[in-house]
Amino acid sequence: LLDMDASGDRRLDKPADLPASLLEAAARDPSSSGLFAAVGEGLRPGQRVGAYEIIRPLGAGGMGAVYEARQARPERTVALKVMNPALAAPGSLRRFEYEAEILARLQHPGIAQVFEAGVADVGPFRIPFFAMELVPNATTLTASAARSGLDLRGRLELFLQACAAVHSGHLLGVIHRDLKPGNIL
Repeated sequence: LLDMDASGDRRLDKPADLPASLLEAAARDPSSSGLFAAVGEGLRPGQRVGAYEIIRPLGAGGMGAVYEARQARPERTVALKVMNPALAAPGSLRRFEYEAEILARLQHPGIAQVFEAGVADVGPFRIPFFAMELVPNATTLTASAARSGLDLRGRLELFLQACAAVHSGHLLGVIHRDLKPGNIL
């Protein structure tokens, strides 16, 4: 990983695109019970998901997107992870809900805290979401190391901090199945 970072190879910094055929098949799935929105349509600033008002997008991955959002009560800014409704098949819904439950149990300074999980009506669709602690001005692990000009020792110390957070999950039987530099802020 250190060699890959030094080479400038950025393949692991962004999620792989899902094939259009997979998304189209999900949108036509009769088991969806009307949960599927237009594929690729994101939420816009000012739009509401339950008690949260979207401020701006922060990122997207295979299962959905993360937005900066404003919670009314208590008043605070959060990271709102919203499942892509085009992928809301029963198995995917269970995995998304399970992710929220697992994250909510993890207590470590290196892991963002989950505040709430649920399903919200957004237009005609029911969309699963969870709200969690927002890490202000977050960058990926590799971008942070590069921006700070960390030498090898500094990079390894940063890596050990990430390992300690992951280990706290391991102690509770949690295994992160998509651990990569782009998923560590």
